[in-house]
Amino acid sequence: MAIPFRFDALASIVQATLGWVTLGLVLLIVIPFGGNQPVVWSLTAFLVLGLFAVQLALSFVQPTAPALRRAALPVMLYTAVIVWALVQNGVPVPEGLAHPLWSIAPGEPTPLIGADPGQGAHVALRLATYGMVAWILAASALKARRAWAFLMAFAVFSTLLALYAIVAGLTGVNPVLGGSAGIAGQFTATFINRNSYVTYAAFGMLANIACYLHLAGDVGGGDSRTALRNFLETFFSRAWIFAMGALLCGAAVALTESRGGGAAAVAGLLVLIAAHVTRRRGGTGALWGVLAVVVGFVVVALGSGTAERFLATDDAGGGRTIVYAAILEHIWERPWLGQGAGAFHDTFRAYLPLEVARAEWDLAHNSYLENAWELGLPAAALLYLALLLVLLRLVRGLRERRSDMGIPALVLAVMVTGAVHSVVDFPLQMPATAALFAALLGIGWSQTFRRADRATTADPAGNDI
Repeated sequence: MAIPFRFDALASIVQATLGWVTLGLVLLIVIPFGGNQPVVWSLTAFLVLGLFAVQLALSFVQPTAPALRRAALPVMLYTAVIVWALVQNGVPVPEGLAHPLWSIAPGEPTPLIGADPGQGAHVALRLATYGMVAWILAASALKARRAWAFLMAFAVFSTLLALYAIVAGLTGVNPVLGGSAGIAGQFTATFINRNSYVTYAAFGMLANIACYLHLAGDVGGGDSRTALRNFLETFFSRAWIFAMGALLCGAAVALTESRGGGAAAVAGLLVLIAAHVTRRRGGTGALWGVLAVVVGFVVVALGSGTAERFLATDDAGGGRTIVYAAILEHIWERPWLGQGAGAFHDTFRAYLPLEVARAEWDLAHNSYLENAWELGLPAAALLYLALLLVLLRLVRGLRERRSDMGIPALVLAVMVTGAVHSVVDFPLQMPATAALFAALLGIGWSQTFRRADRATTADPAGNDI
């Protein structure tokens, strides 16, 4: 008897493949300098565009889950920001709206709102890529088992990267960075500097803790002895991998001695633990005992070299506060139109205070101020409103989900970590970290909804593959 062809099963397999390939690409781009090279992010954008085309084709032949349809508002807001970046740097405007630099440019240039259309195009390309990554992972993570598989894969990868960072930092041998990092004590993994890597390591630490709690916390019913036996069996069979991963990633965070990154990691850790403490029932003392050892190690490790840097008597911000004040003073010269996406480096030079002019300020070291400077206040507000809507959805999902609440808890902690560190640095402007951030947000968004909203009519049972 012939087995009937099931299109929904084939669609699920294709969706899973799209998710895994996209996640693999997001993880691999961290290897060449954190993805912070034009050729890397351009190639990544090209590959993601191909994957997204398949995703769109798939959406035309199968129903869209309600969870994805409810992302319409943040998607529209985010898309509007990308369109504005393209308008700034590609649409001719009257001279009264154009950036003043075009009036002194040689020849007969086309007046634009943005001052650096080349960099603006790269910014729009990266933003579009992150959006496509988030959508593909959101569509692929509608099934809880697959979502956890994605997170576990990232957790293991982040552990291997942390191990690489520690070995390279202790030995002074970093094959990826080569001569730029051949000094013992530089714990940067494949990133250019520690402040860029620390956020990635913090995400890895949080993911490992979430995976550990997911596996080791499922001890079933019964008396305390049965629960302890089940915990020990689970711990030594697979959960230990993530406990060790949390230790290694936490050690990497501490060894970077990044003040902003360390504070952001602690903030995310507190959010993750608070979410589990308020929602989780049952478990064993051993479950929380292992977690206490991990958290205690991270806190003690951060309390050594990082604390010394916090207490240093020199300029703790490296001139950041002076730059922030200058941005806030001059941002009102073009508050609505902005200087143009990607134009901070060139346009801020004229306003750079002499006290910090010895350094090259190609970035503002505050993503909020830099986005407002480049995009203008309205477009920057739309960008952060889109992210705020995702954050609120995570909070709601954390309150509503009866199972697998660890996923929205993790992604909420990741958002807090990225948001805190972005106040004093630019972690989410690094392509590898930003792409990972987008992937995690996509996974988290889908898993904030109950099963009925995550299922399609073609797969009403929400079967995992």
